[in-house]
Amino acid sequence: MKAALVIYYASWITGATFDTKIQEKVYISDPKRGEITLNLIAAILGFFVVAFALVWASSHQQYFAVVLLGFVVLNITGWALITARVKPIIEATRNNFLVRDNFYRIEQLRLIEEHMTGKWQIHRFAAMLAVVLVAILIYYSSATRFFLARLIESSPIGLPSNTVAELLPATMYLTFVVMAESWIWVKRENVRSTLFALDTLRKRYLLRPLSEHTSE
Repeated sequence: MKAALVIYYASWITGATFDTKIQEKVYISDPKRGEITLNLIAAILGFFVVAFALVWASSHQQYFAVVLLGFVVLNITGWALITARVKPIIEATRNNFLVRDNFYRIEQLRLIEEHMTGKWQIHRFAAMLAVVLVAILIYYSSATRFFLARLIESSPIGLPSNTVAELLPATMYLTFVVMAESWIWVKRENVRSTLFALDTLRKRYLLRPLSEHTSE
């Protein structure tokens, strides 16, 4: 469980750095001039508090799943605050690019907007919550745990139900980390490669809106 937690933290910090850098690459106008709201500061501080709580809870399995649920809820709150903060930046930057007819940059901005505020984020958070809630049910309901263990025992995997019952909580935590982080890193790699492709094309070709092209 501690290993999964270390991997999750490392991925989270690296990912936050990645998201910051790709936004800096595209945003050129901020109506609030870099202002950071008190709500966002509180969310960041809350994240570190819950992160330390997760480290503590990793040695107390009876609390870990509940603290992890709090971490996910705080993560969702932080995303909502970040979304509210970047939307004016995205709109101001888009207007700036439109004035310049800088269509490649508009497409890069569209890509970043989808990455930061798209509905896929909601779907990912819903999946994260579902895994954590199942982990809580497995840990606090022995009937559920042994029911699932017996199902797995009767499957082609064929592990003894007692062994499965012991491994289920840790397996759910590992599932949480792998699902949540692989999902978002696939998205990040798509953003990285597409930004690179658009930069390459921008240096070689002119781009016009499709409506203008088809009207000729």
